[in-house]
Amino acid sequence: QQEAAQTLIRGNTRSKIYHCPGQAAYEEMADSKNLILFSSEEEAIEAGYRKAKREGICNLETLKKILNKLTAILKKDLLAI
Repeated sequence: QQEAAQTLIRGNTRSKIYHCPGQAAYEEMADSKNLILFSSEEEAIEAGYRKAKREGICNLETLKKILNKLTAILKKDLLAI
């Protein structure tokens, strides 16, 4: 059950590019003959893969950064009212 909760990073063995959930092509990769799965971005990077250019939310730290940016924008907008 704990493994099912892990985020699976999908890599392409031909291009050496990995995709996170929410990124373009992530879902389409499920049936690829070039698919390789990683349990983390760190594991993919250590294997020589690079992240796909389009952003996705791979982990909690990425989500926190996005939320902090949105919070700062909202605060600035509220102060302008």
